[in-house]
Amino acid sequence: MNTITWTDPVPFNTNRGVVIGLGNNVSIIVSTETPVPPAIYLSSFTVISKHTHGDTYYGAASDVDNIYLDQSDGSTGTPLLAVDALPSTIASNEFAAPAVGPSGQGWVAK
Repeated sequence: MNTITWTDPVPFNTNRGVVIGLGNNVSIIVSTETPVPPAIYLSSFTVISKHTHGDTYYGAASDVDNIYLDQSDGSTGTPLLAVDALPSTIASNEFAAPAVGPSGQGWVAK
């Protein structure tokens, strides 16, 4: 199991975490927006995952209900990289056009 951890500034710099069950060779990247003072809470995220031996990237955002995919021929054997992550912004669908996936094509909603 993999655990994503973060620190809440209020109250009391509380460490929190969520356990994500991932199989072998599956990677996940989660991005959050940068809080703009005086806000101190993060309210949105994007998440992308991929199996190292697969050719499909999967994505989701906190502001929408869809799961998105991007099939990238030639990416089999390629791990998920930090550059594949989409930055998160509040109240927007980061996977909608004109956003493109690692293949260079648009993300497909499922």
